[in-house]
Amino acid sequence: MKVGDVDISMMSVNEAIRYFTGDYHSQVKAILHTIKMQLALALETQEIKNKIKPIAEHYFKIEKEVLEHIRQEDEILKAYLNDKNLSFEFAGVSMYAIVKEHDAVLKMLEKLARLCNNYFCEEKEHVMLKLCFAKLNNFEQDLRRNIYFENNIFFPKILRTNLAVFK
Repeated sequence: MKVGDVDISMMSVNEAIRYFTGDYHSQVKAILHTIKMQLALALETQEIKNKIKPIAEHYFKIEKEVLEHIRQEDEILKAYLNDKNLSFEFAGVSMYAIVKEHDAVLKMLEKLARLCNNYFCEEKEHVMLKLCFAKLNNFEQDLRRNIYFENNIFFPKILRTNLAVFK
């Protein structure tokens, strides 16, 4: 499976951890910041201010949640990378906690899509609103792909690798 231009499924667990805790998370932080700045501009646009305000407020909650998630995920993955003797239970409990966080983010993304009318804009809508919806839609789709990959491919791979070490 590819995340951006990178085929993560072909990486070792260590390579994938380095990628996620380095390049990928840096890219996500940059995207979060770009969207935040775009929403700030949209909030200054009088024609759409009332429409964009609840969307921006909810996005800022998502941004906060995702940044905290990245911090915690980095901490857990780097601990695993630096200490191969971590117990299988530690890896399992940590991965379970991350998956639960993913579930919370997915619920927040569902609400964002509802607030944005599933990112649909009428032809007559302001170009800034269309641009915000397009950016938010792309962000949601990328985040959903990443969450699917982590939950269904990456974390099981870590647990299988960890289990094999302790057999």
